[in-house]
Amino acid sequence: WLQPCCLLEVVLSIMVAATVCSSADDQGKESSEAMKPVSWLTTLRAIWKLGVPFFSDPQVRSKAWGLLVLNISVILTEVALIFLLSVDQKHFTNALAHRNEEKFWRTIWHLLLLIMLLPAAAFLQKLVAGTLALEWRRHLTREAFSRYINVEQSYYRLKMEDPSIDNPDQRIAQDVNDFTATAVYLMTHFTKDVCTVATSSWAIF
Repeated sequence: WLQPCCLLEVVLSIMVAATVCSSADDQGKESSEAMKPVSWLTTLRAIWKLGVPFFSDPQVRSKAWGLLVLNISVILTEVALIFLLSVDQKHFTNALAHRNEEKFWRTIWHLLLLIMLLPAAAFLQKLVAGTLALEWRRHLTREAFSRYINVEQSYYRLKMEDPSIDNPDQRIAQDVNDFTATAVYLMTHFTKDVCTVATSSWAIF
């Protein structure tokens, strides 16, 4: 089921990470200006700017879309297994109430099969989501460092224009990791929760 507080925290975290990454990318141009409040529109643009290149870059987009589709497919499979488990639990209760031995044992075998498949599906979903986050992080880190360490000597100009910035390379690595991990987490749990609500509502009505 949906967890509003948890999802709200994740949304805020991804917006903060996206804003920090975007600010680090444009630090050379904005270092002389005072810090200003960031609007929701600016934050959404930053998220879009950070997220789209991974899925549009010709070198990695096939892998990116493949992992995304595979992740969603595994999520849907896991939700379907949970739904079937709840249906079999209902059949199990009905079989006990009506003393239907044949239906009872048939439901028991179905439950055992689902109990074995669910952990495998959950493990596969974690694996695919982790791989997606890792590949996204690798691509985004490469792009950020290519702009930070380049022929225009952005590294040295950044140090001279704003000496208050310490360890920018470490900040890039950490913020990119936070952004990609939180984005994949949010996408995964949002998709799973929406599908769970939909299937549960259908089963009830």
